[in-house]
Amino acid sequence: MSDQVRVRFATNRNPVPGPSLFGPKYRDNNPKHYVTGSIEVRRLSNLPDTGWVPDPNSVQLDSPIDASVFQPTTQNRNDIATFARDRLAAELASTATSQYGLILLPGFDSTFMDSMSRAAQVMSNYKAGDIFCFSWPSQGKLDLASYKADRDAAAKSANAVADSLRRLFAILRALKGNLPILHIVAHSMGNYALQNAVQLIPAKERSALLFESAFLMAADVNYDALSKANELKPLITLAKKVLAYKNGGDLALSLSSSILINNYPRLGQWGPRDLGKLPKTVNSVDCSDVGSTQGDNGESHYGHQYYRLSPWVLNDVVQVLAGIPANKIAGRLPAIPDEGGRAWWIPYDSGSTSRGRGKPGKSKGKPARRKK
Repeated sequence: MSDQVRVRFATNRNPVPGPSLFGPKYRDNNPKHYVTGSIEVRRLSNLPDTGWVPDPNSVQLDSPIDASVFQPTTQNRNDIATFARDRLAAELASTATSQYGLILLPGFDSTFMDSMSRAAQVMSNYKAGDIFCFSWPSQGKLDLASYKADRDAAAKSANAVADSLRRLFAILRALKGNLPILHIVAHSMGNYALQNAVQLIPAKERSALLFESAFLMAADVNYDALSKANELKPLITLAKKVLAYKNGGDLALSLSSSILINNYPRLGQWGPRDLGKLPKTVNSVDCSDVGSTQGDNGESHYGHQYYRLSPWVLNDVVQVLAGIPANKIAGRLPAIPDEGGRAWWIPYDSGSTSRGRGKPGKSKGKPARRKK
């Protein structure tokens, strides 16, 4: 994997002067206005939070888009439709193992530059070929007022996120035969933005399997969201596999539940409610033993950033991406109860060579080309 990647993005953040590029407010003071672009991100060190550094001088911007008027035939050089076309071309032309692309919705407490840095890190750690990131206006601060503002922004950004996804779905339907292998990754409050966005997409446009898998990481949504048609249930139709990664020790979600959500359990802390009643394509992966990660100076991530930093979780994700069956993924064990083979946990001590165990490392396998 290269130490330099170009991250393609969409953002409804306001442009600002200087190296930050975009701020924590809405473009044109309207959450439905967004712009697409790309930026070079380089790995300059192995520091967990600041190792990947975006170069503000490398940014390329396209024409702004108004999500209130859906125009799927309008394409920019860095938009999500072009991303999908380029991804398919790369897959057909290459025999490399990175035969998939990622779409990332980052969580709360993230600036635009944080989102770009984490997108590059996720792309590298997930061994993907490309990544597209939608950066909605998080305040980039870790306090109660900023959390409330982020939750409001994630909901109000639904139109822009939905417009971007509708453009993606339109081009995937137009491709008809072979589809690019795409996985969607939503972290933290990015799941709330996704939940609100899918509700705005007409049912006929989200009635087919368009994603190979959906990774719901530390999801800051209700734990029964996948059971409700007015929440995240439509995602089950869009993705061949839905994986909810949870951490019972996620303090960020614990605080959001107890302070703001009236103690309603969060999906990223408890896993899906009534998992056994959900379609068999939905799995739960418990990361509680391996969800603790630290920042550059050893500061706690409060059990909320394992999706991009925990070696055990990354080992699990990469095997899922490689198409390895759930019961053969090294480093995980059946949970108790195992919900019919759909609930798993990742133990800290996974050194046994028995089936389902193994130390974090390289996985074998290559996703097969998928037809619509």
